[in-house]
Parts: sequence; structure tokens; C-alpha cells
Amino acid sequence: MNDTTQLTLLTILSTRRCRKCCNYYPSTDDYFSRTKKGENSFRAICKLCRAIITHYYYESNRVKIIEKHRLYATTHPEQIVETLRRYRENHRDRWAEYVRLHRAAVAETKHRYYKANIEKYREWSRRYYIDHPEKDRLYAIANPEKRRVLVRNRRARKRGNGGSFTAADILLIFQSQNGKCWWCGKKFKGKEYHIDHRIPLARGGSNAAENIVLTCPACNLRKQAKLPQEFAMRLF
Repeated sequence: MNDTTQLTLLTILSTRRCRKCCNYYPSTDDYFSRTKKGENSFRAICKLCRAIITHYYYESNRVKIIEKHRLYATTHPEQIVETLRRYRENHRDRWAEYVRLHRAAVAETKHRYYKANIEKYREWSRRYYIDHPEKDRLYAIANPEKRRVLVRNRRARKRGNGGSFTAADILLIFQSQNGKCWWCGKKFKGKEYHIDHRIPLARGGSNAAENIVLTCPACNLRKQAKLPQEFAMRLF
């Protein structure tokens, strides 16, 4: 066997003919999907043709496929969660890009799932804090502002007042008040301030950012559950 014949034979062995489009492509993962028969076993149809066939089938049976997926998701929620978890772990960069492009849709999906499984989340959270008390303490030390916000929001939810605010809202309020107490106007010493509700939760006030002010500890302790006009009369 001469060199030309040997080279031609190697070329034929290293390529594969797609049964659909009849084109020859290298026998690699870039052009053909593997089968479960063995390590060097490739499918008879190239990836491009398979993608076209799959797309055409989906467009022709869109309603039936969506209904089938919805039914499976309803009857197999744990399998769906596990599949998504494995996908995110194996494709972190791709998942991060998807979240960036579809941030609102992802947030809405998470919110719906949380609402549907709220008791499961509460039980998980309760067990986590029992099993990791040190982590909770360290988080509170490292993030005092976020911790205060979490505590306030939780108290408001238990009362049923509605509304919530974030650490970013507190920063904006701090800047709008020029670092001074809302009631007496004294300058705060660093971050030694209290988060106060202008209309107290006990008097029907909301927990929304619009009802939040920052006060010095003395004013907040004196105000307690008084309405603004009731407390203002005591200041003058």
C-alpha cells in the first residue's frame, strides 16, 4: 500500500457521511452526537440536521409539547428541581448569561415556586439556623444593616402590615437625611441610628420604605408607638 492510498484510507476513516444531508464531516463531537453503544459510536445524522429536524418538529407540535412538559412538571416537581440544579452546576457560565438576559422572568419563576412551597422553605430555614447558629451570628456581625432590615421585615410580616424595604433603601434614606436624626436633627455618630416607622406598625403603619425614617436611639426609644403628631408635641 503506497502513501497516497494510505492517506486516502485514513481520510475516509476519519470522516463520516450524514445520512440526511449526505455531506461528509470529521468524525468528532463537533459534528456528530455520540450514541450509548460505545465511546467511538456516533449517530448517523450530523448535529446541524438534527437541530433542523428538532426545530421543525417543535414548531409543528408546539402546543402538544408544552402541555406534555407542563403535565410532567406538575407531577414530578422534585425531578425538575434536581435536573435544573445539575444543569446550573454543569453550565454555570451559560446559566449566568441566561439569568442576565431574562432577569425578570427568572425572578417571577422563583417567586411562584417560593409561594407554592413556602412551608418547605420555612422548615428548611428553621433547621438551617438550628444547625448553623455560628454562621447566623457571623452574618449578623458582618452585615449589621442587612440583619436589621431582615428583622424589621419579618416583624412586619408577622403583624400583617404589608410592605418591605432593603438595605439599599436605608442607604438612600440616610443620604436624604444628611446623616441626621429625622426627629431632633442631631448628627449620627457613625451608624449608631435606629430604623423607625413614622406611623408605627402597632398603629397600622406600613413597612414600606416610604414609612421608614432613621432616628437617634434616644428619639426612637422616647417615641415608641406614638403617631408623628403626638411625638412632635413632646419635642417642643
